[in-house]
Amino acid sequence: QGGGTYVRKPGLEPHAMPESLRHSNAELSQVLQVRKFLEVGAAELAARHRTAGDVEKLGKLIVQMRDSVGSEEFSLIYDANFHLAIAHASGNAILAAMMEHIFSAMLRTMKDSRKLWLCSGERETAGKLFREHMKLFEAIRDRDAKRAAATMAKHIDRVANALQPVK
Repeated sequence: QGGGTYVRKPGLEPHAMPESLRHSNAELSQVLQVRKFLEVGAAELAARHRTAGDVEKLGKLIVQMRDSVGSEEFSLIYDANFHLAIAHASGNAILAAMMEHIFSAMLRTMKDSRKLWLCSGERETAGKLFREHMKLFEAIRDRDAKRAAATMAKHIDRVANALQPVK
């Protein structure tokens, strides 16, 4: 009693990231690569399949992001939740689950990238970052799948470029 073999629902383990990658530059780079693959498609699908409820939720997050400009802790949380909400708005439950699976790694890399922006010579300002998210929201709201995908790709590329060593 109390021992033996247990059967559970198969799925992605939330802490399946190899220890050697956690908190490293390799993790940052690899998470950005995964985010680009997942999030460009998620933005495109969200623009096609979003519901009025999705637009309302994304709109509330945009307002929270705007109101938290200058408060890095809250801004980071709203930013991450905005990206998750896009995945959910895609209408693809597997895509949303994959984004949730990498959420903790995504949050760490977002935090790291924001720190690097603040230290870089050509740093992204909080206002510029907000405007990028606003453009993404507008594309999804307007059901412009092509613009949503392009905006997300540009956003992730800006993050990746900001993390490149200064030459």
